[in-house]
Amino acid sequence: MPGETGGDPYGAYFHIPFCDRLCSFCNLNREKIGGDPGRVSSRARDYARVLHSQLEECQGHPFFGEGRAEALYFGGGTPTVLSPEDFSAVLSSAEQLFRFSSQCEITVETTLHNLDGKMLDTLVRGGVNRLSLGVQTFSDQGRKVLARSGDGDHALRRVAEIRKNFPGTLSIDLIYSYPGQTREHLEDDARRAIDLGVDSISFYSLMLQKDSPLEKSVRVGAISFDRTLETEEELHQRFLSLLYGGGYELRELTKVVLPGRDDYRYIDLMYGAGSVLPFGTGAGGRVPGKGLMRPQPGMVMVAPRSEAEEAANRLLGTLQRGIYRLEELVPEMLIMTRRGGLSLEAPRIEGIILEHIDRFRRKGLLDGSAPEEARLTAKGVFWGNNIAVDLLRAVLSPDTFCSPAQKEADCVARGGPQVKAGVKAGVKAETEAEAVKR
Repeated sequence: MPGETGGDPYGAYFHIPFCDRLCSFCNLNREKIGGDPGRVSSRARDYARVLHSQLEECQGHPFFGEGRAEALYFGGGTPTVLSPEDFSAVLSSAEQLFRFSSQCEITVETTLHNLDGKMLDTLVRGGVNRLSLGVQTFSDQGRKVLARSGDGDHALRRVAEIRKNFPGTLSIDLIYSYPGQTREHLEDDARRAIDLGVDSISFYSLMLQKDSPLEKSVRVGAISFDRTLETEEELHQRFLSLLYGGGYELRELTKVVLPGRDDYRYIDLMYGAGSVLPFGTGAGGRVPGKGLMRPQPGMVMVAPRSEAEEAANRLLGTLQRGIYRLEELVPEMLIMTRRGGLSLEAPRIEGIILEHIDRFRRKGLLDGSAPEEARLTAKGVFWGNNIAVDLLRAVLSPDTFCSPAQKEADCVARGGPQVKAGVKAGVKAETEAEAVKR
């Protein structure tokens, strides 16, 4: 790991790139192992040893002499393909290395079929206090399309059992706008999630990942998928209105929470000023001023991050919350415009922001009467990433973001991470100009 000493709160991300069953819509960094979900894979066992060795390598590093771990996140893949014994050993190794804060959040992603009673007991005893369940839908038809295990009633029973037996925070993922989904399917998903009393719900419009099994089926016509932005927005608005009606509030553009029930500290670390340390093949993270990546065992890649890129990361985190406050936006944009030796004065940046806030208010995408603060409406949440990118482009145009000697193409290549990050976060295919005409 890099040689900086610690002191500030930090987190860690553990990547487990294995699944024992592949979802039809996924093309992420994972591979299928084993045939029987209950069978312990030797590959998974070997990988647990890799995680243990990476944690051991960090013992005695000055970074861990100060500061406290605020959040650990086990993602994948499916982390719970590890055996309970191997997962317990990894958690024990992490506890030996990290100094946990009193409120440290430890999250594990899991499918329903991989989280049996023994695994759940292991996680609870190991200090795991937050679970993220990949439910995706309670619809029988939808679960077949998405290649999920079991029917809707099975999924409902399993979430209810986990809710009853797990004392920590319970979050579930739901997908909407998938092939064959009706308004009734969507409403049923929302109502079932509300009735289960889960602490938070992440909801995503289906993204047809290139070369995923589902994308291939749609491409060759084996599955019909006639989706438009209008129908997608309609489903989103109905879904969000039901969740709001069930007492949930917006945490970020694709996540709602019951008030006070899910702090989701990991995401704040990802977008904040602290460090997130990567463990496992394919894991990424950062320390201040540097991006980190573990492409393979025994290797850590380090890439410098400019002050402007750090500010962009913090700013994107702010915009993901759906709250536009001048006191938060102006300082970060002031830092970002200094790239290339240029700088806009704060009053000019403030004026650009206020102009855009007013424009989006008039289009029903932002509400609130105070000029210095605005919140996304339900319609604004759907277009949230487009709105954020539009605002960034207005401030970080080539005229303000690049020195006169730079070509515009060079500016995009050198200074575009802010906008590119927004695109990765889910900007709709429709252009901003088309979107705001609505």
